[in-house]
Amino acid sequence: MRTVRFHGECYSWNSQDRGIFIMKPSSDHELEIARVVDERASQGNLPVTAIAEIAAQIPFTMSESETQFLIRYVVWRRDNPIRTI
Repeated sequence: MRTVRFHGECYSWNSQDRGIFIMKPSSDHELEIARVVDERASQGNLPVTAIAEIAAQIPFTMSESETQFLIRYVVWRRDNPIRTI
């Protein structure tokens, strides 16, 4: 179980399955969230504590499900870094 605290709320999800898992955005808002996170990750600066900074860069007010996507995507991107060839 993974848990992250963001703006006083705790977000938890089961992370036992370590098989091949890809985070795929399912809306334009999630796609923008992934783009901002990936941009930050490509700079080599993606601590979990950066979630609030990343949220501030998002150009729209996030819904609860979009906030959960942001948190899960940051953790997933940290576990699955962008690799350049």
